[in-house]
Amino acid sequence: MKLDFSTMPDHSRIWVYQCSRELSDQEIELITKKCDEFTDSWSAHGSPLQASYALERKRFLVFAVDEEASGVTGCSIDASVALVRELGELLSVDFFDRMAIAWIKEGGLAITQMHEFWAMRKAGLITDETRVFNNLVKTKGELREGWLVPFAQSWHAEMW
Repeated sequence: MKLDFSTMPDHSRIWVYQCSRELSDQEIELITKKCDEFTDSWSAHGSPLQASYALERKRFLVFAVDEEASGVTGCSIDASVALVRELGELLSVDFFDRMAIAWIKEGGLAITQMHEFWAMRKAGLITDETRVFNNLVKTKGELREGWLVPFAQSWHAEMW
């Protein structure tokens, strides 16, 4: 039974995967099919997980598990990572580039390599008000409240 991401509780644990480029509608259809199949059968030690996923802004794949209903294990997390790797290979995209920063530029989404992002910050093109995506959020509630935040309130600012 497919669970709707919007109905997942705020305490649900999440994993955010950022795609290296915008996905086409056809690619989204493929991801939807594969993720529907995966979350319907995703389990930990034989126990089904209360899980769902969302595709956000044609760039982010987000998995959620209600760990109060059933906890994930290392093996179940590995299975989700394997799926994301498979999707990346099928679509020739990278979901694992941790050196790319997603941010909002003039109303649109931009993804910039970290060294370029810091150069833009130094040049004043990235300000304290520039909104950046915090893909390190751990729960659905954090995703809702703290995923897209001003630079000054982000982990990026702590590195700066």
